[in-house]
Amino acid sequence: MAILIIQQRFYSQKEVPKFFGKSRGFFDKHIRPYLTEIRWGDAAQSGISYDVLEMNALADKIVERNGRPAKKGEKIWDVKIENR
Repeated sequence: MAILIIQQRFYSQKEVPKFFGKSRGFFDKHIRPYLTEIRWGDAAQSGISYDVLEMNALADKIVERNGRPAKKGEKIWDVKIENR
C-alpha cells in the first residue's frame, strides 16, 4: 500500500518567512521582492499567497550564490562517530 503525501502548493504571506527560516522584516526586505505575489481577490483583506515552486527555485539560487562548502579538513557534521 502506497501512501500519498501532497505538498501544499501555496503559502500565505504569514507562513513564507518561516519557510525561509527568517523574520518577517528580513523576508520583506531581502526575499519578498523576488517572489510573485498571488492575490486571491480584489479586497486587501483577501490575502496574498506565494507559490512553493517559485520559493524552492529562489532558495536554490540563494544557496548557489551564498552557500559555502566546508573548509578542507573540517567535519561537515557535528555528530561524533565511534569506532566499533
